[in-house]
Amino acid sequence: MIEALVPVLFNLLLIGAEGPQQTLMFCPADKVWPGDSIPDIADERIVLWANNIQAHWVVVLVNLSYEQSHAQIRELVHEAFGIESAGELTASVQAGKPVDPGMPMEPLFGDGFGDFHAIGVPFTETREYRIRSKPYNNQLKRKSYSEAQWRIIDGSLLFDKACTLLVVSRTDHSREWAWMHPGIPLPFKVTGDTKLVTDREMTLVETFVESNGYPYTRYFVPNTVYKANGVLDLMTAIRKAAQELSETGTKQSDS
Repeated sequence: MIEALVPVLFNLLLIGAEGPQQTLMFCPADKVWPGDSIPDIADERIVLWANNIQAHWVVVLVNLSYEQSHAQIRELVHEAFGIESAGELTASVQAGKPVDPGMPMEPLFGDGFGDFHAIGVPFTETREYRIRSKPYNNQLKRKSYSEAQWRIIDGSLLFDKACTLLVVSRTDHSREWAWMHPGIPLPFKVTGDTKLVTDREMTLVETFVESNGYPYTRYFVPNTVYKANGVLDLMTAIRKAAQELSETGTKQSDS
């Protein structure tokens, strides 16, 4: 519900698949039931895809080079959470690879965003740097913890612009009381994984953007349920935003 939303934490803009800009939405954890209790206990706010539906990913387009971006983001993740694993991968374009037009899959948009071939983006190779944080929000008695995933994609190989695409996601591993539809609690617990993004991860993104003098930056939230052509429409919106990047990297007006 709209009244459940809290004021926006950062001056972020979201370009949805339909094109118009709207405010990135955060919501207190107790107003959304993402399937785990970690955000509520940690007093975190959840990024929404739609009203009362949490986002699984946030995609960030920033007018900075891949080399500059992945080094800085790695350092920020190391300081905030610690790093469990990190490394670069390259991938060749698989032109015949099928892409589900309406439901995002992991890895989002394919390795190095190779799925962009489905909207006619011409490229032969992609690369990205992947980081998985150390566990945080540890709750030993509940056998629960969070892990953040960071993918930094080289936009120059996709759009011929010295830009970076960042995918922020998080997985909560938690043990919760079981529920039966429609909201009837059961007398046992189950272990499960929940995908989400919270203000805690987005604070790191804001620090990265601020430390670089607020370069042109845009945020996108993919659909988390099936939406006809939702994947293709969002890739098209990202490509359009990348094509509009200036060479200076300066912040553009939010109006």
